[in-house]
Amino acid sequence: MNPPFAVWVTHTEPAPKLAVAPLGAEPQGAAVSPLVPLAFAEAAAAWGHEWSRRALSEPPQSRRLRLWRRSRDSRALLVHRLRRHIRRFLSGRFPQLGPPVRWRWPGAEDATSEWGPRQGLLPTLSRLRPTSPELREAVCSVLEGRTYTADDVATALGQEGIVVDTAIDVALANLVRDGDLQRRAAVEWTPHALESWHCVRCGSTRIGSYACYRCGLDACPQCDTCHSLGRMTGCASLYRRPQPVDSESGKGRSIALNVAFPLTPQQSTISQALLEAEGDALVWAACGAGKTEVTYECIRRIVEKGGRALFAVPRRDVVEQLGRRLSEVFDGVDVAALFGGTAERYTRAPIVVATVHQTLRFFQAFDVAIIDEVDAYPLNREPWLLDAVETALQPHGRTIAMSATPSPAILQQSQREGWALHMLPARPHGHPLPIPEVVRVRGAVPIGRSASSTPDLAPLLDVIDESVRKGRRVLVFVPSVSLCTQVADGIQAAAERLTVTSVHAGDAERSEKLRRIEEGHIDVLVSTTVLERGITLPHLDAVVFAADFERVWDAASLIQMAGRVGRSPLDPAGRVVFLASRVTPAMKEATATIYELNGTARKLGLLRDKAPLET
Repeated sequence: MNPPFAVWVTHTEPAPKLAVAPLGAEPQGAAVSPLVPLAFAEAAAAWGHEWSRRALSEPPQSRRLRLWRRSRDSRALLVHRLRRHIRRFLSGRFPQLGPPVRWRWPGAEDATSEWGPRQGLLPTLSRLRPTSPELREAVCSVLEGRTYTADDVATALGQEGIVVDTAIDVALANLVRDGDLQRRAAVEWTPHALESWHCVRCGSTRIGSYACYRCGLDACPQCDTCHSLGRMTGCASLYRRPQPVDSESGKGRSIALNVAFPLTPQQSTISQALLEAEGDALVWAACGAGKTEVTYECIRRIVEKGGRALFAVPRRDVVEQLGRRLSEVFDGVDVAALFGGTAERYTRAPIVVATVHQTLRFFQAFDVAIIDEVDAYPLNREPWLLDAVETALQPHGRTIAMSATPSPAILQQSQREGWALHMLPARPHGHPLPIPEVVRVRGAVPIGRSASSTPDLAPLLDVIDESVRKGRRVLVFVPSVSLCTQVADGIQAAAERLTVTSVHAGDAERSEKLRRIEEGHIDVLVSTTVLERGITLPHLDAVVFAADFERVWDAASLIQMAGRVGRSPLDPAGRVVFLASRVTPAMKEATATIYELNGTARKLGLLRDKAPLET
């Protein structure tokens, strides 16, 4: 249950000061609002502050107002008028609160009794005891650099062995009053011209109204955008505390990098530029060119100074793989991998690898945010996630965006905002990027039709057979989840000697299947776009099945899938096949871009072998 809040007048001279406090942590003063969910109390406080400012600043137009200002009882009159106007405001703007005659006010004998379903449920709360220094220290510690709901705060304290015996909102009221924490309603009402709801965590204005068991309202405002990270409602509290800029933890620490290969001259140049620069930057690198490695020195310097670094990536699979990789590189440094369902949710590690959605839980925590594949889903469909990354940065923090296929919008933004642009067109092993070959098939693949419409797998089986005979594994990309299992079953039926499986975003065994193919236990893996980025597998050929299905495959996707091949210095060459009934503009653009990157790398002297300079 979320405790109700009320608005209080704590001072009247020289102007009224309004405070929002939960039931059980009432400040000294007079209540001027009923007990309501936090978002409505904040809206009432904002409106009451504006009303009192106008009432005290405008010329008195009536004899009653002149007498009120001169009266010795002006404080009591002010409280009375504020209470009346706030009551009118709440009843007029928010009908979901029910009729005013059924509201409960602080101090009423039945203020802690249960309301009916249309009035709200007010839990019986123990009175707040003085906050102990130990509790204050623990709360400030778990909230440093974080944005937590009240439930998250309670859970994080529980992991520290601290149990709060009263409602968490009540227990934290003193810390909010003293400025140790910031508190806001999870969904806020915007006054003035807009007069609409918005989510504080993600900034979305897609706010619905639903029955809420926590406050009892039939129409409690709730965010429809970031609900997968936990419900954001008008009755929920969000607490946050910036990471102290002068943190002493880790200062003077020396960190050694454990890298398998030295940086190439081009990588070293970019690494040094990122280390010395202070502004934002965009690293445009070919798939497998080692763009992650150029950030190591920047991360090391920040951690050695006691700072924190964030890697924000689009996919859970990339988080797990990159987390393991950074743990090996930064030996002895805690590296946390955060994704949906992770057990490290409340970690305070100096290096954090997280899906972009998980960055919503941070607040002014990091000195640098490295956004990998900034053009990928969900960042290309949900631009508000970039705002979440900005919120996770310290005020002096910087952003390093990285991509193998930056969109025109990203390039325009980097130019408009003065980002430094660094190009890395070649892989460290100095071999050219594999050029896709088109294998034409008869007729379009039956996508979206009934399950009885079986696609012709003969051309695909020929490609797989040729690769397997050379001792290679094959990654087959398909444009839909329905085709994923269908194609995998068809390959397995035609080639019983092979180990074939499929994977997609909803596959609960996705991590286990990736581990098995890395260890060589799987010959053919059929996947949707979930594996198009960030995955490195040795001795691999890639096939894009139905590469002409333009509703799914754009040029960036095709480039990324081709980029899974030839990444290892022990296996710099491989085969990329586009299976299609026709050549689409996206296929032409993808192939031309790969040719162009090879040509640029050759002109810069970064290639060992000859690479084609034009299509």
